[in-house]
Amino acid sequence: MRKYSQITRGFPGRTIEQAGQIMGARKQAEVFEGDTADLIFVVNKDKRVLLELPDVFQGPEKKILGTMPKYHPVTGEVVTFRWEVGVLTENSEGRRQLENGKDFEIIGSKKDIYDLNSLPKHKSVCRLIPQSVWGGLEPAMRQQDEVRSKYGPGGVEQFRIESILASIYGLTEVFKEGKLTEGRLKEIATDTEYFLKNEGLLDARSELWKGVTKNMTLAAEKDKLARINPTRSRILARSAYLKVVVKQAGARLSQQKSDRVYTLLALERGAERKYFENAIEVIDGLYEENAIGGYSQISDREITNVRHDLKAVANSLGEVRFAPYLLPATCTRALIQSRISRTSAEEHLLIARLAVGRSQSLLNLKSVEDYVMGRDTQNATKRLLNAQEVLKSSLSDQDNLRVVSE
Repeated sequence: MRKYSQITRGFPGRTIEQAGQIMGARKQAEVFEGDTADLIFVVNKDKRVLLELPDVFQGPEKKILGTMPKYHPVTGEVVTFRWEVGVLTENSEGRRQLENGKDFEIIGSKKDIYDLNSLPKHKSVCRLIPQSVWGGLEPAMRQQDEVRSKYGPGGVEQFRIESILASIYGLTEVFKEGKLTEGRLKEIATDTEYFLKNEGLLDARSELWKGVTKNMTLAAEKDKLARINPTRSRILARSAYLKVVVKQAGARLSQQKSDRVYTLLALERGAERKYFENAIEVIDGLYEENAIGGYSQISDREITNVRHDLKAVANSLGEVRFAPYLLPATCTRALIQSRISRTSAEEHLLIARLAVGRSQSLLNLKSVEDYVMGRDTQNATKRLLNAQEVLKSSLSDQDNLRVVSE
């Protein structure tokens, strides 16, 4: 008669552990292929509006909900996203519900299908958590660098996962040895509890880690008939293993996502800084070529040429979208360009952006263009150099030069 440990549903001739490895490989494949059939996605109602913001990356690539950051066109803040498994509880009627479900709403294609107060047993909930990064690009890059370091090879989370997998393997090996005494089972239970406590799993709120804790704890105990049952313990250990395998796959995806987001943010940062460098270069040209300064009189043709160059600088800086570059770009535009050269929409947006930085007073100053049109070349030159200094200071700011976490 074949041993029970080799009779595993769907995997004839395989041991419990071998079947677990096959099932684990399949679960990892589901995660990497984006199989979300059993997942319901939700977001806090107060954060729902952030999903309507424009995407940071305007390319044609497929946009997967919660994977690519967004930005606020007035403040320049960057909004990144992370996923968290929702905590499910059972209500008085015995129905599964999302904890604090009244604060959340379902997003995506399943919005009108499910009720967060009465969820099917086979469904899990994923919470989309928007994170507003007011500092903009560099802080968002540091955030993503920290995530990829945490979940990447040698990272804290990867180390934790590997430690738990090693503990499950050790637990399995003990029960594969065969008959155990009650004294030995108590030792295993004590060691398992110590390990779970040391890893912080006894107080875990994550449904996945709570499941791992439950499986490992039960594996180190007698069965319902008060028997030492190695086969049952191995099956429970396998269940814990499969849960951790899913977490491991998710960690790898988190690292890959953070790598990609970091790289794309770096490209946007390079573009923003390039706009500043180009503007500084044009201003240098205007000053060094005495296009403004150095003349007590300036001809109509020269005025037209200078205004054309100032418009080019203003338009270039108008392409800047993100903090920490959005405010200095907006201030520079206010300093160099006259109101009469902006459309009403441009003026409205400029005022809103200046208000965020409490810099509305710049609108009370004469711009470079105003001085040029008034043939006041001396003050035009001073204002031009003031504007250039705003750009230079932003580029050299130490916070804007640090793009990795410490």
